[in-house]
Amino acid sequence: MAAELHEGIKTYIHPDERGAGYFAVGLTKKRRQPVGILCTSGTAAANYTPAVSEAGLSHLPLIVLTSDRPHELKNVGAPQAIEQNNMYSNFVRYQTELPIADTHDSAESLINDKVLQASQYFNGINMGPVHFNIPVREPIMPNIERLDLFKRKQKKRIPAMTLPGNIEKLTGTGLVIIGVKQQKI
Repeated sequence: MAAELHEGIKTYIHPDERGAGYFAVGLTKKRRQPVGILCTSGTAAANYTPAVSEAGLSHLPLIVLTSDRPHELKNVGAPQAIEQNNMYSNFVRYQTELPIADTHDSAESLINDKVLQASQYFNGINMGPVHFNIPVREPIMPNIERLDLFKRKQKKRIPAMTLPGNIEKLTGTGLVIIGVKQQKI
């Protein structure tokens, strides 16, 4: 609901997670920019694995958002409850679990930092998918009154450094000495 309410996010609804994952991979390829996929927990998240693996092998910036049970209810006999931390570890460039989604604003800075860390994989030579696992307590309902969260300023980040293409190629033989120049005291 929060994604649907955000004026800067275009949403699509797919009833099948595997199909949704491949749809997102297609959008990422077409747009050449990050695309996010969001699902509930358990086997829904596991159904993203083929698309996440393709994104990882193809260096596509897919943002995977999986909801999860709160910490106190993990490994407590619920059907379809599986371990979601590191579930895409062979294919993602970055993965993290966010703090419990609740009414406390204390975690906002931590979440901002984690998103900024993940953003280094949205372009450049290390581009690839990232995974955010998000534990949620009942009721699973966003506070749609918090529209202030939708109006954040975009943070600037230093892009990954790549070598310019106009460097002349050296030919012939030569000697290159690399080191630190010693200063006389």
